[in-house]
Amino acid sequence: MNLDVEEDKSKMAADEWRNCVEWLVRCQILPPDHKATKSDATAFDLAQALRDGVLLCHLLNTLHPNCIDMKDFSSRPQMSQFLCMKNIRTFLQTCTSVFGIDQRDLFKPNDLFDVKDFKKVLDTLSQLSKSELSQRKYRGFQNHFAAPDQRDVYYNDLEALATGFPPESSPGEHDDGDIYGNLQDLASEIDLEDQEDIYDTVYQEDEEKIYEDLLRGSKKVTAETTDLPFKYSLTGEPQTKRDHCIRELFETENNYKTALHMIIEYFIKPLHNILPSSDREVIFAHIEQLYEVHKELHEKLIKSVNEGSPRLADVFITFKTKLLIYGDYCSNLPKAQSRIDKICENEQLRLKIQECEKRANEGKFRLRDLLHVPMQRVLKYHLLMRELIKNTDKGNSEREGLEQALEAMQDLSLYVNEVKRDHESLTLIEEIQERLVSCCS
Repeated sequence: MNLDVEEDKSKMAADEWRNCVEWLVRCQILPPDHKATKSDATAFDLAQALRDGVLLCHLLNTLHPNCIDMKDFSSRPQMSQFLCMKNIRTFLQTCTSVFGIDQRDLFKPNDLFDVKDFKKVLDTLSQLSKSELSQRKYRGFQNHFAAPDQRDVYYNDLEALATGFPPESSPGEHDDGDIYGNLQDLASEIDLEDQEDIYDTVYQEDEEKIYEDLLRGSKKVTAETTDLPFKYSLTGEPQTKRDHCIRELFETENNYKTALHMIIEYFIKPLHNILPSSDREVIFAHIEQLYEVHKELHEKLIKSVNEGSPRLADVFITFKTKLLIYGDYCSNLPKAQSRIDKICENEQLRLKIQECEKRANEGKFRLRDLLHVPMQRVLKYHLLMRELIKNTDKGNSEREGLEQALEAMQDLSLYVNEVKRDHESLTLIEEIQERLVSCCS
């Protein structure tokens, strides 16, 4: 065979996975600067990003919101084969039940987790990209092989990538093993580590929209906030980037406190005599304590600006201990959301909760979504501190204190994640034990 033709076919095989990367970026699943988008990237960079099934589940929810319930997959499988395979199976089942993908076009879970047949994984994603639901939101690629026999031949050679990421020339006899053949060996050598914080870049639009709408979208001007010095007041106009950062901190903290109070007034109190205490204690665990903590935190922040004491940085350093309650809150969150789902199977209780949702926010957000906001908030503090430091001159007397506050909030985030991870590990052990018992019985 002509050498030039061989080179063209090899390039085509290399390009097919890059077409998949471009599609995932367009779907806002991979960030534009992800490792797999680089010129020196390999197919394994894409395989590694997908192996635990997390991004695939987020992909389906992006293409068709809420088609996968957050409780049905693990967002942080932490290299657990059990959890990764569970995520992949959830993805495959949803591809069939919701997107209408033929079972014959689905890869097997081990094809991805062990990277046994990454071409088949790309083929499934190609079929997904050309599904009706997918193309309603994101443009796919034209399929150059309409004839079934041509398509089958190409799959035997390069795993044709139809509408989503297409082949660009006719199939041939070349071996593309150099591109995909060694991926399984690489997978056995490289762990599924969170090297790039990739999950922090996944566009979880619904969750972020709720946070933005509650804490940033509405400007709740109150007596407390208008008592601030003019440059920090919600009614005033910040003069510097640092002023903007401080105003955002005060504004979002005030709105967050209001959101917690809303949950108490519109859900906890009305449902007190309707839900059993065992359910209330799980669903609303720590909400009232959080409200008291943030009510005090907000008052201290106001005082720090109005009176200059305590310093803003010292407020966060001091409150680090009180904010440790978020470890327990975030660990309990999946259980709380699952309990809500279970309760809503009862039509009478579901209607009552929906009634509370309408009174609280005109039915805009579900209770289970509102309960996610505290976890988002606590993981934002170190980002707010970092932005404030970025816009504070090095010669500013408050700079050192802010750096200490940043360290305190970073410690808090790490603590929350560790407690949550430990809790998930215990839950995983229990789930595995239950499966073993059911298999043996």
